[in-house]
Amino acid sequence: MKIVTAVACGAVACAGLMSVPAASAIARYPVPVKKDSQFFLLSLRFLPPVAVAIPLISIWLDLGLYHSRLSMIVTCLLVTLSTISWLSIPAFARIPKEIEEAAALDGDGPYQVFWRVALPPLLFVGILGRLLNSMLKHK
Repeated sequence: MKIVTAVACGAVACAGLMSVPAASAIARYPVPVKKDSQFFLLSLRFLPPVAVAIPLISIWLDLGLYHSRLSMIVTCLLVTLSTISWLSIPAFARIPKEIEEAAALDGDGPYQVFWRVALPPLLFVGILGRLLNSMLKHK
């Protein structure tokens, strides 16, 4: 159970650090490839996890990392990354811009607005839910 917890926490933490800022940028700013990136994230959800795992097995064997926590974290990360991104984009889009503008008027910079206003609703609902789902998948 300790290994499952470490792998799930490591994968979700890495996925959160990578996908949540990207989802915020896709939801808030005019990105030229917005529709294409959202379609790509959705298409990754249709891909069965075994389609990711089989090629990674040969990579881990070649690198000598087959029985390591790093290989388990990266494999779980590749599956988790698209889920957190896909769920975070609409969550950021639902936050009214007026709230972020009010925080900016109070003297918060762009990073402080992200950490104090936009991110807290996502932490408990999205990331914690994905952590529990990831732990149950790899039990």
